[in-house]
Amino acid sequence: MEKNYLELTVGSIVLAASLLFVTHIYAIRVGLGFSTQKHSYAAKFNNVEGISVGSPVKIGGVKIGEVSDINLDKEFFLVTVNIKIQSDLKNPRDSSIMVASSGIFGGKYLEIKPGNQDDFIKEDGFFASTQSSLNLEGLISKFASGGNSGPQNQSSKAN
Repeated sequence: MEKNYLELTVGSIVLAASLLFVTHIYAIRVGLGFSTQKHSYAAKFNNVEGISVGSPVKIGGVKIGEVSDINLDKEFFLVTVNIKIQSDLKNPRDSSIMVASSGIFGGKYLEIKPGNQDDFIKEDGFFASTQSSLNLEGLISKFASGGNSGPQNQSSKAN
């Protein structure tokens, strides 16, 4: 009888721990999170090639958040990227955000370069300074053509 009671107790503890673990993972995945709260910010870019929803947001190589949404502004043809980062991090108003790459063949992520101002970007606010994704193919093409980006006007040589 005592053996059955011990097995039932151990089984109940294992089942409760498993349910708690699964619930915690689900809550983090859905964004309910028991761990850290996140604040939303946005930035406008010309080009975000390689960035997608879920891409990491880092400061100094440390992941502090992720991309939550990407939309095209149809009026100005800029890409609005919404991010969620840890709520305990405050971004000075003069902070910049750029599309960075993890090496030559690595994935792309957003890198925040913190500024020095005492005034901070408010939650749901915009980063004023952005740097878009570098188009490596365009740079190689430009280098291979000797820096010529297109046909040049030859009218000055016609004399």
